[in-house]
Amino acid sequence: MNTIEKFLQLPDDPAEEIINNTAHELEMLNFSPILLIPAPRFLYLTKNELISEVERITDLADDALPEYDKSSINSPAEFRQKHIEMLYFNYELLTRLRAENPEAWDYVHELYEDD
Repeated sequence: MNTIEKFLQLPDDPAEEIINNTAHELEMLNFSPILLIPAPRFLYLTKNELISEVERITDLADDALPEYDKSSINSPAEFRQKHIEMLYFNYELLTRLRAENPEAWDYVHELYEDD
């Protein structure tokens, strides 16, 4: 399965109100997904916007990538792949949060509230 197919299999977008409410709740927790390339609107992304972002990253010239630790990432292709994997992980979590999945919310609360 190629990368785009994997993203296409994610759940369809909920209503815009749910997207906005979930993003607002996460912003109140100062939630910020860990990504190699910043995605300022990440919490509001729809599936189609996410796929467009994956395509943009895939097409990005090597010299347009941010600096990265070459001792842990061997090539621009590996950098892109790691970033896309992180996008997938975080967006899949976001889809579960939007669906009010209790385990997903427990995960976020444990990371951002519990000390």
